[in-house]
Amino acid sequence: MLKHSQRTLISLYCYLTRGYIFMSASYSSNTDDLIAEQAADWCMRLHEGSCTAAELDTFDAWLKSDPQHAAEYEKMAEIWDLSAQIDPVISMAMESAADKIVHLPIAEPIPEPQLQSPPQLHPESQQPSSWSLLAKAAAVALFALPVTGYVGWSMDILPNNYRSYTAEINSQDITLPDGSQVTLNQHTSISFINYRHQRLVNFSQGEAFFDVAHDKQHPFVIDTGLGTITVTGTSFNVWKHNANVVVALTEGSVKVSTDFSENNLVPGQQAKFGASQPQIKVSSFNTEKALAWQKGLLILDNATLAEAAPKISRYLQTPLRLSNFEVSQLRIGGVFHTQNIKDMLEDLPKILPVQLTHLDDGSIEISGRKK
Repeated sequence: MLKHSQRTLISLYCYLTRGYIFMSASYSSNTDDLIAEQAADWCMRLHEGSCTAAELDTFDAWLKSDPQHAAEYEKMAEIWDLSAQIDPVISMAMESAADKIVHLPIAEPIPEPQLQSPPQLHPESQQPSSWSLLAKAAAVALFALPVTGYVGWSMDILPNNYRSYTAEINSQDITLPDGSQVTLNQHTSISFINYRHQRLVNFSQGEAFFDVAHDKQHPFVIDTGLGTITVTGTSFNVWKHNANVVVALTEGSVKVSTDFSENNLVPGQQAKFGASQPQIKVSSFNTEKALAWQKGLLILDNATLAEAAPKISRYLQTPLRLSNFEVSQLRIGGVFHTQNIKDMLEDLPKILPVQLTHLDDGSIEISGRKK
C-alpha cells in the first residue's frame, strides 16, 4: 500500500501536472476539467480499496455513461501506475522546492489558486479533512512544480517524457522519442519513460523487435516484470507470454538479468526465463523463424503442440489450451499466415487426431479425438 505522502503526491500529479511532466502522453488540452477531476477521484478511491458495493456500481455506471469517461480514467490510471514507480524521496524534493518558492521575493501578493472540490457522488462518504489538506498542498505545489520537476529530473526520479503504445489487430512500426525503432506484433503493449540516466521501457505483453538508438551514457532498459534487458544500442526481439520471456539477439549485445541470474548475449543467442524458469536459459536460435512474424508468417518446423501453442496463442485473444500431455506431444509443421491463424486451427483436426472445443471464456481447447 502506498504511503500517505505518496498518495498526496500522486493526487497532486493527477490534478496539476497533466500538462507539465506528462505533456507528451497524448493528453488533450481541451479535456473537460470536471471529467478529469472525476477520473482522478475515482482512480484514488478505487486504489485505496475503500469503495462500497454501491459506489462500485456508481463507478461502473459513470464509466459506461460516456466514452470520454472511460478514456479519461484510462489516462489517469497510467499516471497512477507510473507514479507508483517514483521513490518517496520526491516528497522531500517537493518540500525543498516549496521552501525555495516560498522564500522567493515577490513584488505583489499572489492570490491562492481556486481549486474545484473533487466530485463526491455519495455525500455520506465525503472526507473534507483529507481534501482540505490536499487543496492546501496543491496551492503550494502549483508554484513549486517547475522547481520540483527540475529537482526530480536532476535526481533521476522524475521523467521528462512518457509515451504508451499498443498494437491490437495489426503489427505497428513506431519511433520512440529517443530515435529507437520498434515493431510491435499483434496484441502488444509497451510504454517508454525517459529518465536522466536511463531510457526505460515497460513491456506489458506481446512481442516486439527493437532497433535501439546508440547512447552509451543513457542505457536502454526493458522491464518485463520478470527480468530486465539492458542495452546501449543494438537489435533484438522480445516475446512475453504467460509469465515467460524470450529475448533473441540479432545484432550487438544485451545483458539479461533476473533476481536469480545474469547473462550477456551475443548475436544468434536467445535467453529464456520466467515465473516457471527463474534461471536464465541461453541457446541458439534460427533468425528466419524467430522474425518471420514481421512478414506476417508463423513458421512451425515439426514442433510439438506444447511448443507451438504459445506461438499460436500470440495471435489469439485468449490462450490456446491443451487437454493433456499426450495431445501436447503431437507434432505440427508448416508456414502459416498470422492473419489466418483461426482458420488454421479449424483445419487442425484434418491433419492431427484431435478435436477442438470452444470454451465459455472464448478460448479453444485441443483434445484427443474421441474414438
